[in-house]
Amino acid sequence: PIVLSTSQSGVTNLPMATGAGASSGVALGQRLIFTICPFLGTCGIYASDGSANGTVRLADGSLQYYLAGYAVVAGDQLYFAGVRNGLSLSEPWVTDGTAGGTHPIDPNNTGGLYLPTNFVSFGGVVLFSVNATKFGQAIFRTDGSPQGTWLVATGPIYPGPVSVYLPNPPGFGVS
Repeated sequence: PIVLSTSQSGVTNLPMATGAGASSGVALGQRLIFTICPFLGTCGIYASDGSANGTVRLADGSLQYYLAGYAVVAGDQLYFAGVRNGLSLSEPWVTDGTAGGTHPIDPNNTGGLYLPTNFVSFGGVVLFSVNATKFGQAIFRTDGSPQGTWLVATGPIYPGPVSVYLPNPPGFGVS
């Protein structure tokens, strides 16, 4: 079946199976990034410019269900909590709105970063809080690449000067 949605620009056809659900979207430039999860099938992350031809599948997976605090636009990229198909925990993802530019920030999740939230764009990078396998509650910064993703502070994370600050970020590979 085809689900029809109307907008100011007309009717858009989105491919959805019976029983499918679509997430709320996040604007990235002139595109909307959203998830479609068929009742029996593989969830996908999509981008749309509002037209049928401009709606494309970017990756298998899904955006975090509640996006408040789970996504931020920085420059021409969207950073968000995403879930790979077959997994139950979210990880930090990034997209530039293209299939090739949509992926977990660390494809192998060597840092063990799960349940990211509180994404904030600050000073040309993105900060987010996460439960890290090696560190527990932590704050990381990222430029969207594994090499540019560093530990900033470990938990417990509280407002103010209680947390430990690491002035020389170790990156994913340091234990």
